[in-house]
Amino acid sequence: MGLFFAILYIVLVLFSNKITLKVFLSIILLVSAIIGYFSKLGVVFDQFMLANIIDNIKEQNTKEALELLSVPLVIHISIFGLVPIVLLWMVKIKRQSFLIESRNRVLATLVVVTVCIMMIWANMKSVTYFGRENRDLRYFINPLFVINAGYSYVDDVYFPSRKEYFKVIGGDAVIEGKQKKTVGIFIVGETARADRFALNGYDKDTNPRLSKRNLINFSNTASCGTSTAYSVPCMFSLLGKDDYSPQKADNQSNVLDILKKAGVKVFWLDNNSSCKGVCARIENRNMLSENKLDIAMLDDLKNTIDKQNSNVLIVLHSLGSHGPRYYRRYPKAFGKFTPACKNTPEKCSHEEVDNAYDNSILYRLSD
Repeated sequence: MGLFFAILYIVLVLFSNKITLKVFLSIILLVSAIIGYFSKLGVVFDQFMLANIIDNIKEQNTKEALELLSVPLVIHISIFGLVPIVLLWMVKIKRQSFLIESRNRVLATLVVVTVCIMMIWANMKSVTYFGRENRDLRYFINPLFVINAGYSYVDDVYFPSRKEYFKVIGGDAVIEGKQKKTVGIFIVGETARADRFALNGYDKDTNPRLSKRNLINFSNTASCGTSTAYSVPCMFSLLGKDDYSPQKADNQSNVLDILKKAGVKVFWLDNNSSCKGVCARIENRNMLSENKLDIAMLDDLKNTIDKQNSNVLIVLHSLGSHGPRYYRRYPKAFGKFTPACKNTPEKCSHEEVDNAYDNSILYRLSD
């Protein structure tokens, strides 16, 4: 870990001046304070989490951002971010001649590099073994990992290795024979853990009505990722999990495109941030700004079905169990598991957070 901070130190020493040094350090302090707070809640700011955040900014999704705001967050950022920044700008940096300043920077860099090499060389076996057995440690190097994640995001999105042209798949798709009108409803959940489904053996009865139905439960499934921007396009992509990337999926037809080409009327109704590009070529509507629970989508669902005379597929992108304020995802009537958290997670016990989350699962799968 010391090596990463040494690299950051060297970069700042070599490429900063009197003004940019304080600007860079201020940004690092602020970012570190924010990352540090959410790290306590188990949030990992990798490339795909950053993509999710950037998408929300582009889509002006203020609702999700406001739900993250809390008094503890403001206090944490103030103590570990704003106060150090104020103290930083109070420090006066003495200017030196170019030659003296350059000499000092080179000497400082050589000292840091030499010390790092000596430390690594003296503990090569231990460092190698520790790094190999603790690969997840890189996710907790604050703020270097999020800086690297930002670089990876910019590199993938704005500087792809080669330009990919849109690939049409299933352009000749047709539905053979005459069939009666078929209505398909596909519900895309949000933050639904399989281990919280009673259908999968969870000890709480979170699926009381579904468990009485003769349904097919696919328990051996896995999401491509944990962020909406990454996982939703994957659900509708024709790429396998190992070959999938958001950039690849965005440059070829998805399942909904093929169904539309085959003559199926396809609609996307969203009560979440957005479809993340999946519904770009089909009719869609986003109702997140209306601040309604998922049940409100049923009115639009009924109206859409009534207007169709042919095969139709309607995708409902629910708000589901989107955190962190799970208690806002279900009405009081579904507060079966108590005590439930009615605040930000850090102000509640683990049991209260669990109960609020389980209530949101109960509501969304209430049939």
